[in-house]
Amino acid sequence: MQTPTPQRGRAWVVAAAVAFAAVLTTDRLIKILVVAHPENSRVLLSGWLSLRGTRNAGVAFGLPLPPAALTLAIAVAVVTLVALAVGSWRRGDLYAVVCLLAVVGGAAANVMDRLRYGAVVDYLDVPWFTVFNLADALITLGVAALLARALVRRPTPARRNTLSTKSEYQNKFQAPNPNIETNPKS
Repeated sequence: MQTPTPQRGRAWVVAAAVAFAAVLTTDRLIKILVVAHPENSRVLLSGWLSLRGTRNAGVAFGLPLPPAALTLAIAVAVVTLVALAVGSWRRGDLYAVVCLLAVVGGAAANVMDRLRYGAVVDYLDVPWFTVFNLADALITLGVAALLARALVRRPTPARRNTLSTKSEYQNKFQAPNPNIETNPKS
């Protein structure tokens, strides 16, 4: 297996960003069509998936939240996610960067809806679940991928911030101090 180089890693992140941009552009175009023609519903997979435009003034799954609290929550979430993405980029954690890009991109698309339409436009109707959009799917996939890695990944000493072996402990805490003279045994 080849060791990833910074150039390959950056190219991978750029490719992911382009893919997310394509998904978000598709999301935006579908939303424009759904808003322009709300009477048009389409069954995509009988009993499983329909194209039906709705507006969601709440948060996830239509849960209500006062507008001021919603604006504050979105602002805090976006700033936090961007900070996490920058930190992940600096550490070279490209997996986290791509996952966070998905979440930030999806959130940005939904914020654009709120600014333009006063609510998020959802259009993918799963009868036994909920109505959502591609931006919601990106957010969900990004968070799920981060959670999956956190659950599967074994902690290393650097991530645990602990010393894993007796020799690491001895080297750190019981190393001789060169400034203290010791008497040699006679």
